[in-house]
Amino acid sequence: MSAENIGVIATVVATLIALVASVIILARHFVRLENKIDRTREGLESKIDRTREGLESRIDRTREELENRIDEIRDGINQTIRQSNGMLGLFGTLIGLLSEQGIIEKKNFGPILKDFAQIGRIGEIHPNPLSLEEVTRLNGYIRRAQQGGLFTREEVEEYNSLVRKLEQEKPNNPDVWPLLALAALLSGLYLVNKK
Repeated sequence: MSAENIGVIATVVATLIALVASVIILARHFVRLENKIDRTREGLESKIDRTREGLESRIDRTREELENRIDEIRDGINQTIRQSNGMLGLFGTLIGLLSEQGIIEKKNFGPILKDFAQIGRIGEIHPNPLSLEEVTRLNGYIRRAQQGGLFTREEVEEYNSLVRKLEQEKPNNPDVWPLLALAALLSGLYLVNKK
């Protein structure tokens, strides 16, 4: 072999060694980079998990607080309705007593009922749990109150019975509340302390 060939072989070998060394160095950098990426990914996943758990915990606490607040509001509304119905019943009773004393004539009950029915925004009732016949009678009583018509004691008792049936089926339905209020007023006007 000639010196020239040995020089070329030495150059090729040196180049190959340099190339292998470069590949090894690059491989080490890639391994370090991959490890760094894995640690970063694990750190991010851990952070995301902690954040998600924190958010879920916060959401659960907030939902529970909202549910408690809604229950408090619902209880307050129900208490207000009971008190309002009691006041309406008392109002009706006072008017009824004034009527018995001859201070207010029964014919004047009509405008009171008409005004109340307009303020209470009483709407038409639809079947369930009432039969079609009961709905027709109940809607007739509502229209009569809205027009300021007078009631008999028996009609008030039937109206109250129909409204109680509705309330038992739909105890917290706001559509029933004005009907209950009208029942309280009618009871006070026509049923309490009447001979």
